Amino acid sequence: CHSIGKNACHMNTAIVRVESCIGDFACSDNSLDAEENGIEISSLSCQGFYACSMIATNIGINSCIGDYSCQLASSEIGDGSCMGLFSCFINSGPIANGSCRSDITKCDEVEGDCTRYLGACLSQSGEIGNGSCVGENSCCSNTGDIPDNNCLEPDSCSNCFEE
Repeated sequence: CHSIGKNACHMNTAIVRVESCIGDFACSDNSLDAEENGIEISSLSCQGFYACSMIATNIGINSCIGDYSCQLASSEIGDGSCMGLFSCFINSGPIANGSCRSDITKCDEVEGDCTRYLGACLSQSGEIGNGSCVGENSCCSNTGDIPDNNCLEPDSCSNCFEE
């Protein structure tokens, strides 16, 4: 793993492609059987604090960009998906290409406690089609299937509510 950041790739057994796993703890503590199961983190992916840590799935090209993005993900993530703070955090449903995207990527871009930020596709378990779930809190805690090019506004298709 050619990682950049404190403890990046620590205890990682997945196949990691170039320019991936950038940020403190990125790609750390991944599945112990990741290598034998062929789990791969594609190029230009997993960039941010704890991005792709503790995963058990394949990550597409240029995906999982943002602090805590794809942490604890267990279902395949396509290319250009999961962009933004807490995007696809605890994801357990497959995500196609260009989905689950929001603009804020770093904790220091959020006023107050960033751990309360509702990222795109946070804790979602349905199947997400191409180009869907765009904006903060979109498809958060979603359990149903979302077809291509749907849920294109912040808070759309979400079961999460800000307190």
